[in-house]
Amino acid sequence: MNNAERQIREAICTEARTWLRTPYHHMADVRGVGVDCSMLLVRVYQAVGAAPLDLDPRPYPFQFNLHKGHEFQLEFLDKYAYRIQEPQSGDIVTWKVARSYSHVGIIMEWPDSVIHSNMVAKMVEESRGDAGFYADRDHLFYSPKMLRELSK
Repeated sequence: MNNAERQIREAICTEARTWLRTPYHHMADVRGVGVDCSMLLVRVYQAVGAAPLDLDPRPYPFQFNLHKGHEFQLEFLDKYAYRIQEPQSGDIVTWKVARSYSHVGIIMEWPDSVIHSNMVAKMVEESRGDAGFYADRDHLFYSPKMLRELSK
């Protein structure tokens, strides 16, 4: 990892931490007011230049994972990120919940620390990525495509 990439990854983690304790709200994207897991990713990566400014996946159905086997989240991630095996700080984790991969978080350090907008906790929190509700869930890792471009 070169110095430019290290700085961008640190900026992602710093920005993600500014969203801690923001209440959970489906499709919202206002720090301190409300955000869901997908829009947290979008706004954090946009803030550091690692996602296009016009990127907005809304609208998307609430709890689509309970009723469909369609992988909306993976389609979105595959478009803007590379699937990886060994995550680093600033990368993305997505967990399978019910019938599809439908929850995402920003990795601070895997598995010890992930920032995500948690519907059960009703806010953005920092927690382990492999404990509690997420203990035995299938999960995948991604790294934003623009991160590679920015670190060249």
